[in-house]
Amino acid sequence: MQPIEPTFAGPEAQAGIGVVCPFDMALDRELWRWMPSDVSLFFTRTPFFDEPVSLEMAEDVSDDADILAAVKNLSAVRPAVMAYACT
Repeated sequence: MQPIEPTFAGPEAQAGIGVVCPFDMALDRELWRWMPSDVSLFFTRTPFFDEPVSLEMAEDVSDDADILAAVKNLSAVRPAVMAYACT
């Protein structure tokens, strides 16, 4: 008699979207509202800047090295695509 192998139902495979956003973005919930059930969102944020909203802040938040680091962090979960939510 062969031993019975237990089977476990895990979560269904999902497509992933990586999202790089500024430290002050608060729209995560809004973006989730538009996702089909088989799509996951993976968020990462740029470093915090304690300064008033200005052109200088926009330049600081969009630093190429910070964006590249965020993309590298997101690549660990292998999303199908990545988006920059600071445009």
